[in-house]
Amino acid sequence: IERPKVVYNAATSTFVLWMHLDSFSYTYRYAGVATSPSPVGPFEWKHALHPNGHESFDLQIWREPGTEDAYLLRDTDGHAWTMVSRLTADYTGVEEEVSSRLKGPCEGIALFKDLPGDGLH
Repeated sequence: IERPKVVYNAATSTFVLWMHLDSFSYTYRYAGVATSPSPVGPFEWKHALHPNGHESFDLQIWREPGTEDAYLLRDTDGHAWTMVSRLTADYTGVEEEVSSRLKGPCEGIALFKDLPGDGLH
């Protein structure tokens, strides 16, 4: 397990944990999902997946400020690309890719929203 990320889902009152799951030789290349009513657990295992059919390495979760829309960003396909997918309403799966084939490699992915007029990022 590497790079765990936790996001709160207000609609389900649940904390959702996403993580990179791999073997010591980095041949597994899955994302894993678990949930908990508390941000510190214990977490209940849900599933492992290749989001949108692509292997997963480094990942990040981002929720759109002021909404409940959340996204999975991940380094994929042998570190060749970075992909972004919208999460399902319960945040435990992915829907469609909203951005794909962003040239990689990309380690330590971060996404932010620039708020106009405040000069902060």
